[in-house]
Amino acid sequence: ATNLRSHSGEIAFPGGSVDPDDTSIVMTALREAQEEIGLDPARVEVVGLLSPVFTVVSNFLITPVVAFLPQGLGEIHLQASEVHELLFAPLQGLADPTILHTEQWTRDNRKRLVYFYDYGSYRIWGATGRMLNAFLETISLP
Repeated sequence: ATNLRSHSGEIAFPGGSVDPDDTSIVMTALREAQEEIGLDPARVEVVGLLSPVFTVVSNFLITPVVAFLPQGLGEIHLQASEVHELLFAPLQGLADPTILHTEQWTRDNRKRLVYFYDYGSYRIWGATGRMLNAFLETISLP
């Protein structure tokens, strides 16, 4: 959403900080997805975790949780204060090498590779781009 304190207007996966009641990273991910887009945790089959991703600007360490929805997404309810819209993109479309470009950026005297996925009118980059890239490099598409 455009009114967020950090990463306003950027494309991001549902997520957030661990709450004291969360017993695991998976529980945090499921709770955040339910809060932000109304995803029923009972519909989610967790596949695994990706390696943690550090966000340079906001200083977060994110552990991506990969899941499958065997019964589909179900009814959703977007949390307007955090989510402007939900983007659906097929894996085949995101894996298209023509939509990816990278740039070398330097911050704090460290060089970093930044991934940009231009999918239609959307630009996926930053931590979300790194997570998407790690996921796409992990799986094999037919």
